[in-house]
Amino acid sequence: SKLEGQSKYNHLNKVRSGLCCFWLNTCLSNHKILQGIRKVDKKLDRLVKERQIIGPNMINTTDRKEIKERPETSSIVDNSSVFGREEDKENIVKMFLDQKNSNSNHANLSILPIVGMGGLGKTTLAQLVYNDRRIKNHFQLRVWLCVSQNFDQMKLTRETIESAASEFESVVSGVSSVTTNMNLLQEDLSNKLKGKKFLLVLDDVWNEDPEKWDTYRRSLVTGGKGSRIVVTTRKKMWGN
Repeated sequence: SKLEGQSKYNHLNKVRSGLCCFWLNTCLSNHKILQGIRKVDKKLDRLVKERQIIGPNMINTTDRKEIKERPETSSIVDNSSVFGREEDKENIVKMFLDQKNSNSNHANLSILPIVGMGGLGKTTLAQLVYNDRRIKNHFQLRVWLCVSQNFDQMKLTRETIESAASEFESVVSGVSSVTTNMNLLQEDLSNKLKGKKFLLVLDDVWNEDPEKWDTYRRSLVTGGKGSRIVVTTRKKMWGN
């Protein structure tokens, strides 16, 4: 009938209209997605070009800045805010004062690593030991150095010289204060430590390069028998 034919015709038009709208929306959606992809591609291209222009030097500079901005520690400790460290401190102090333990070491120098993750109180424990009255009386020289991530052998050697000179109320030689010759610095430090029983605390050591450590250590071995080095670190290699 005419009514049925008209109804089918109207229904067909609705279907066609719906398909056209769906196709149009799909095209618009795909176009937006394509535009988004192109924007991302442009950003990636720009980042790659910037990376090529900046190069590794800029990255190293940033790393050095972050290292430089790390807060340095000192030997000063507020005993009133420290809890639960007395037993650990006593064990270390007694070990350092034990004459039998000192005489059993063939080398003049021994190392005690305090290893653990950040926030466990490694630095605080080292501070408590360093400031103990018995430790002050036992060692002729005490030196505290905050090392952090940048294990600079020359800087550490010079700072050790300055600390030793300050402890003995002597003057740092003009050569040691300005020279960049590692041999001269090590000779000066070796002479200052010769025969003196010392305690050296190296706080927050990140270095895992044994060659760097060995370079610095060479000038320390002239110290008196029973000299100690305390290293606080997160690196497990120091515990081996």
